[in-house]
Amino acid sequence: MLAGTGSLNGIDPLLTAPGDCSGSTQMRMLKPGSPAADVALGSEAPFTDQRGVSRPLGNDYEIGAVEVTESDNVYKVYIPVTIK
Repeated sequence: MLAGTGSLNGIDPLLTAPGDCSGSTQMRMLKPGSPAADVALGSEAPFTDQRGVSRPLGNDYEIGAVEVTESDNVYKVYIPVTIK
């Protein structure tokens, strides 16, 4: 357990199931509204995420290996259609 100021222990990070997200390995993305988005300070963070996406894209870095882009952070809705 981390005990530093701003620690998010015990809070659901709102992660997706592991999947192919255009990286070299399967990863879990942050869902919309994740408390891990735009909260990490980047003085020691790499300039790109695991997929090669530039960091940070918002005010601060995401906690974790993946910086969420606008196209990553989209709800997908499927509506059944009947054609006559």
